[in-house]
Amino acid sequence: MPHLLKPWWKQPKKAWRNRRRQVISLEQVRQLDIRVKKAVTAVKALSTENSVLKQQVKDLEARLDELSREATTRKADEEQLEVSLQSVLDVLEEVDSETSGIEPEPPADNDIIETVVETEPDEEEVFFSPEDSEAEIKNEENKNPEPPAVEESDSETTVPEEPAESDPVPEDTADDEEALSEDPPETINLDSEKEDEGLQSEFDIF
Repeated sequence: MPHLLKPWWKQPKKAWRNRRRQVISLEQVRQLDIRVKKAVTAVKALSTENSVLKQQVKDLEARLDELSREATTRKADEEQLEVSLQSVLDVLEEVDSETSGIEPEPPADNDIIETVVETEPDEEEVFFSPEDSEAEIKNEENKNPEPPAVEESDSETTVPEEPAESDPVPEDTADDEEALSEDPPETINLDSEKEDEGLQSEFDIF
């Protein structure tokens, strides 16, 4: 049917009328309804997903704004810290330059004051000459007179002579001889006493 390929105004009137009279069947309507419902459900799901994505975008934008503000504050703090450090470094450089430029002046002769500290001599550091020690010993001897000299015997212990057996000995003399034999007389060494007195006088001086 070649006349169906032509547009409707060129087709014969009978064919055009037959085309207008064609009606959609009920099955086709049902299929179209199902398709529309599927499309509507898909659109609703996409709309809900779109709303969720929009909310996430808003949250991310708010977080981004907060981070940007925090970054600006940190940057301002860093700049302020750099300025303060630079000022401190400048002050230190000025101080170093001033200290390095100034040379220490030597002290004048009039400014030098020699202070002599008189220290008391310690008792252990006092030294005496032999003459002083002899004079001190003589003074000590004059103050403390020596005891009467006692004749030294040849031996330190004296043994009394026993009387002969033939001579009669009275009882009193026998008792005296026994006492002498039991307690021999003590011998006194004058040299040792003098040395002790000399040492004692030196210790008293110190």
